[in-house]
Amino acid sequence: MEPYIASGDAPGTLFPTAWEPLAGLTFAGWQAEAVTVQTAAVASRWWLGDLMRYGEMRWGEDAAQAVEMSGLHVDTLRACVWVAESIVPARRRPEATWSHHREVAAMDAAEGDAWLGRAIDGGWSRDELRRKIRGERVTDGDGPADEDELAVRQLTLVDALRTALGAEQGGRAYRVTLGWAERHAPAIVEVLTDTRE
Repeated sequence: MEPYIASGDAPGTLFPTAWEPLAGLTFAGWQAEAVTVQTAAVASRWWLGDLMRYGEMRWGEDAAQAVEMSGLHVDTLRACVWVAESIVPARRRPEATWSHHREVAAMDAAEGDAWLGRAIDGGWSRDELRRKIRGERVTDGDGPADEDELAVRQLTLVDALRTALGAEQGGRAYRVTLGWAERHAPAIVEVLTDTRE
């Protein structure tokens, strides 16, 4: 098996399905390697999104065909590109995960940034951020959402889809969002009308 990254200075070797330590690895070397690998794991979706955006802008269809040959799942790449397009590097918060950013990617910048700030300050998981955005009452158990709350949820989703679809009629963002909406429409309706009895 060929290594992905192998260097005489690196404390280990990365393979497609493994990390192997080099002989004589010290605790300090292991710690440094752990930070490097963890950083790569956390940042890889941002890197993929930015890399794919650049390739599409620079080489268009040639880049798209090269991606198809990479073996990476198209939906994963689309999600990475969409979040990277929606949240420019200056707005990205290293204290929040990529998944937190994905939850706010359809919002306008001010609203999304506010939600990220609340999630960071509150130490919310991605799921907790999602629940709070949806307005679910999961902590106090006071019952299902009322009709007004469901209407607000529906309008928020419709506005987000209109924004995404209207930005580039016929463009890549339009096609990706439309494809997503078509695949997930039943689930969206279920979430919006969930009565949690």
